[in-house]
Amino acid sequence: QRRQDFLQLATLYWKQYAPYEWKRDSVGFDMARVQPWLDRVTAAQTDVDYLEICSEYVTSLKDGHVFFRLPTNFQARIGLSADLYDGKVLIETVNTSQLPGAQFPVRAGDEVVSIDGKPVDEIVRDFSKVTGFGSNPRGERRYAAQFLFLRPQTILPRAADVGENAVVVVRHADGGEDTLTIPWIKTGEPLRTLGTFSPL
Repeated sequence: QRRQDFLQLATLYWKQYAPYEWKRDSVGFDMARVQPWLDRVTAAQTDVDYLEICSEYVTSLKDGHVFFRLPTNFQARIGLSADLYDGKVLIETVNTSQLPGAQFPVRAGDEVVSIDGKPVDEIVRDFSKVTGFGSNPRGERRYAAQFLFLRPQTILPRAADVGENAVVVVRHADGGEDTLTIPWIKTGEPLRTLGTFSPL
């Protein structure tokens, strides 16, 4: 069923997406070449794996006017936001009511080094495969960085995989680093499986 569903998605874009040739030539993504995607769909172990593949397919068009969204209201968040400054991911805001300074020594301007042991640049790169934004690489990275600490599953298929806490390493302006263990606040119902369709 996943293969048939994916083919339906690809066919929809094949029939309706006007700038196909331009995107094929300008960004090097041929959406009509579906076999590699079907191979990945066949190998997918879970429905979330499959949904992430669908999102990557649509996002590969690098078109801010089209996107793939999941029918779920689940999100996980912690009281931080981040943005890209001079190529670095920096803390932009801190919700001090959730993260009091005495317990969480983090402030605007601190650099995000890693989350859960994974370098932040790697996370941003992985997120950008499904978050999209357009054909501007810097804009794509900036948009992806917005989801480091706010993870809606409608955009990030694996948002519900977060643990109870995020382990965030930040680097201060003086070069010192702190490791913060911050609980995720989770709301909504996570999407983990899809229903089946049986034709009449």
